[in-house]
Amino acid sequence: MKIKYTLLLVFCAFLIQSCKKDGVTASTTTTAPISAFQAYIDGTLWAPKDTLSAVVTYNPTTKTRVLTCSATHAQEQVTMAITNTNSAAGNNFPIGTYTSNATFDYSTLQKNSSGAYVYTPFGTTKNGSQQIIIASIDTVKKTLTGTFNFVSSNTIYDNSGNVVSISVAQIATGQLTTLPYTYKAVTN
Repeated sequence: MKIKYTLLLVFCAFLIQSCKKDGVTASTTTTAPISAFQAYIDGTLWAPKDTLSAVVTYNPTTKTRVLTCSATHAQEQVTMAITNTNSAAGNNFPIGTYTSNATFDYSTLQKNSSGAYVYTPFGTTKNGSQQIIIASIDTVKKTLTGTFNFVSSNTIYDNSGNVVSISVAQIATGQLTTLPYTYKAVTN
């Protein structure tokens, strides 16, 4: 009799187990299309598509090569410049990580004292926050790929020199994706 009950319990357990709903979980992930120049400014994707420029300028007299990248969108502008000294001639730019020899600027459109709208720096680049990595460069197609990030801060002081407020803009997860560039050689 015990065997019949044991078999019956095993059979019931099997039926219950086989009647459980299969759990199927589906998820989709959407990502924003990658622009040739994009970043997250204070957590919001900023991806200009029309006002982009990248220029490699070479000065054979000083043997200096400068890469300047700039983009403007939605009343905001991001500009970066990397200086490479002791460079040989050519339309490329060395692959690498740049921090101290790079300048960054985040500007917003503001009305000046004459009433004209101009791009004004938000603040100054926080020392140690800036980095641009040139991961690849195609000198035939004249495109470059890399990443960048920096923090711009603006400190407001009262007439006595006391800090009134500090505003910070974080430009993070920046990408240069097959960004077209132009090359020009200049002389002094």
